[in-house]
Amino acid sequence: MKKIVIAMSALLLFSACRKEVLPAMQTNDEVNGTDIQQKVKIEKPVVISSLSVPDRFSPALQCLPAEYGIRLFSEASVAGTCSYMGEIQKGSRLYIKQCNMGAGVSSVTTTGRWELISGTGDRMLLLSEERISLVTGTLAGSLTINGGTGIFNGATGSISIRGSVELKTGIARRTGKGTIVFRENAYW
Repeated sequence: MKKIVIAMSALLLFSACRKEVLPAMQTNDEVNGTDIQQKVKIEKPVVISSLSVPDRFSPALQCLPAEYGIRLFSEASVAGTCSYMGEIQKGSRLYIKQCNMGAGVSSVTTTGRWELISGTGDRMLLLSEERISLVTGTLAGSLTINGGTGIFNGATGSISIRGSVELKTGIARRTGKGTIVFRENAYW
């Protein structure tokens, strides 16, 4: 009988403590019925090293203004490594969407979209903006992480990149560091 009374007392004590703690932890989202777990994020450092090789069969992209006659390849294959992916897999692509000439025709600014594939098949989607010197071939810009599949579903973040472009071939080498923010359940 004593064991039953002790067990019941412990259960009541646990229930009483729990009732006091939970209301204090509730947020407006929980009260309104929003799933709070989707809002929990985990921020981690991310590093990328990539090589992009233009697809010679992709349509040429006219840089604006058109009177300068500068054209770029609109697609490239991407290889290299990236945190949380390991080796970037075959089929990873860079799509250049826009190209604008800089002042004095000495640089171009490109905007594009990357799709990187990990060894597990998870895909990371990124938006890019890069400035390329047409004199030195240096490259600088940023990648914005825009979700994906698997562990990258719902991921956000940004990566600052630097590198170089072989102006005759269009082959580009980039390295970058930044931050990726995972959904809690995606990473762990």
